[in-house]
Amino acid sequence: MARSRQSQALSLLVLVFGSVAIARAQTQKSYINVYGQVKCYAEALVKPESTEQLAAAVKQFADAAKQSGKPLKIRTSRSVFHSTASFACPYTSDLIPAAPDSSSAAPSYVAVMTEGFNKVLKVDKAAYTVTVQAGLKVLDLLRWADKNGMATEPGAPTNYAELTIGGVISANGHGTGSNVTSSMGDIALEFTWVDASGGIHTSSRDSPEGHALAGGVGLVGIITEVKLQMTPPSNTQAVSINLLPDSNIAADVTKLLQTTKNIALMWRPDLKKYNAFLMSKTEEPAKKGDHAGLVFPLPTPISNAFQLVLLPLQADIHDTAVSRALNPLNCLTALTSIAYLRWASKSILPQVPGAPLDMAVAQIKAVGSTNVMMGGGCEPFCMWNSELTVDDIEFAIELEDFPAWVEDVKKIFQKDLSEDGKAQDRCLPFGGYVFLRFGKANNDYSSVTSGMKNPIYVELTNARSRKLPGVPAKYAFVQDAMEQLTLCKYKGRPHWGKNSDRAWGHPECSVRDALPNFDKQLEMQAKYDPNKVFESILMSRFIAKQPNLYSPQCDLKRSCYCTQDSHCAQGFACVPLASFPQFKVCKPSPMLPKLLG
Repeated sequence: MARSRQSQALSLLVLVFGSVAIARAQTQKSYINVYGQVKCYAEALVKPESTEQLAAAVKQFADAAKQSGKPLKIRTSRSVFHSTASFACPYTSDLIPAAPDSSSAAPSYVAVMTEGFNKVLKVDKAAYTVTVQAGLKVLDLLRWADKNGMATEPGAPTNYAELTIGGVISANGHGTGSNVTSSMGDIALEFTWVDASGGIHTSSRDSPEGHALAGGVGLVGIITEVKLQMTPPSNTQAVSINLLPDSNIAADVTKLLQTTKNIALMWRPDLKKYNAFLMSKTEEPAKKGDHAGLVFPLPTPISNAFQLVLLPLQADIHDTAVSRALNPLNCLTALTSIAYLRWASKSILPQVPGAPLDMAVAQIKAVGSTNVMMGGGCEPFCMWNSELTVDDIEFAIELEDFPAWVEDVKKIFQKDLSEDGKAQDRCLPFGGYVFLRFGKANNDYSSVTSGMKNPIYVELTNARSRKLPGVPAKYAFVQDAMEQLTLCKYKGRPHWGKNSDRAWGHPECSVRDALPNFDKQLEMQAKYDPNKVFESILMSRFIAKQPNLYSPQCDLKRSCYCTQDSHCAQGFACVPLASFPQFKVCKPSPMLPKLLG
C-alpha cells in the first residue's frame, strides 16, 4: 500500500514539474483574489489530490531546499481566493519587488492549490460523522448532507458557503451563533495534516495540534482532511425583520439574543436603519422552494444599474457638485439595497429573467432543511463577478463593549460624514452596510476569539467600481475611521481572511498583544516548522510586531494608515477625525477648510 501511495505521489510530481526530480521553474506562477486586490506569486504550483501526494511534494521541496541552502516558503490557497490579505501568498510584488531567483532546481516560493482536494472520504451514518478533504466547499458538503440524511448545526456553515472547509477552519471563517456552534471549526473532530518536512499527522480537535491548526492561518501545517460531527436531519426557520430604526440597536441585540442565539444584523448607520435575521431549529415542515442566505445574488443588470450612480459619485473624488447632485439618489439606492437584503424568503432576488421583484420590507419567514437554509451563495451573480468590488474589514470585539462601540460609530457618521448635520444627504454607496454576527469563545492559539468572553463580529463593506482602480471608494475615510477606532479603542481582532494587510501592522495598536494564546502557537511552530516554511511574509511582520511600511499613496493602496498628506490619494489630505482627533484619515480637499479653518 505504501509503495502504491509513493508511486501516486511521484506521478503527481511528474505531472507538475515534468520529471520526478523538481525541474527548473518554467514560468512565474500567479493567482489572485476575487476582488482583484491581492495578487500572489509562486515559482511552482502544486495541485495534489490526496494527502500522500501533498506530503511527498512537500518532502521533495524541503529536501531540495536543504541541499541547495535556499529558503523555502509554501502557502496554500486556490487559483481564485477570497482573502483580502496576503496571508495566502508565498510572496507578492509589493513585498518582494524583485522576482525570486528560479535559476536552480529548488524553488523558494511554492503554492499548493486545493481544487483537487474536494472529496468525501469516510462516512459513519450511525455516529453522524463524515471525513472530507479540506478543499471541499462548505456548500458542497451541505448539498451532500441533504442527500445523505445528515445536517450541520445552523451556525456552523460560513454565510458565504462557497469557501473551502480547510480554508475557513484555518482562517477562522464563521457563520453566526452567540457562544454556540458558529463555525466549521466548532464541529471538527479530527484533522489530518502535513508538516513542513512532509510528515503526515492525525490530531484530535482538542489536542495542542488541533488548537494550533484551527484559526492558525496554516502556520503549523497544511490541513488535508477534516472529520466533522454532523447531526440528524433538521429544519430551520429563518425570519427577516426589515427597516428597523437603529435608535436602540444595542438594546435590541440583547433582546434578540434571548429569542435565538443565531442572529445577524445588516445596519446602515447613515440611514439609521437595520435589518435583523433570526435563525432557529423548528419542527415545522419545510416549505417547498424556501431557502435563505446572508450573501445575496446580484444579477448583472442590477449591478450595472447601481454602477450608474456609483461610477459618477466615486469619480467625483473631491466631493463637489456631482456628489451634491447625486447624494439624494445615492441615499435612495442605499435604502433600496436594504430592501434587497431581506434574506429570509423564497427568492431574495429574481432568479429568472423577467420574474417579478418582491420589494416587501415587512417581516418575512421561511422554513427549510437546515442544509438548504444555511447554504447561502451568490454564484454566478456575485458582486465580485461584476464591475463592482468591495473593501472589506471585520473585527471581533466583546459584546459588552458593543453599546459603546455603536455610539462611537454613530459619532463618526454624525461628525465626519454629515459634518454635524451640514451634509445630511451623504450616504455610503450601495454595499456600505455594517454586518453584525456573533461567535463562540475558544482556547485556540491564533483564533480571533481565543480567550474572549462573548464575541461579536463587526464588519463594514465599502463598494467601489473597478472602472476607477486608482480612485478611493466614496467616503472611504469612514471605513478608515471605524477600522482604527475598533483596532485601538476596542482591541478589535482582525479576521484572518478579511481586512487589508495594514490591520496587522498598526504602529500603535498591536494585534499580537490582543491574542492571549499566540505564544503557544509559536511553540507549536517551533516543533513542527522550525525553518518557518509555512510562515508568510505578512505573518513574519505580524509576529515581529513590525509597523506598516509607508510610501506615497499607501493609504490609497490600503497598506498603511496615513500620517502625512503624501500617504493619501492626489487631492486628499491626512487630517485628524472630527469625532476622534487621535486618528488621522485621508479626506478630500473641499471638506478640509471646515476641519482646519
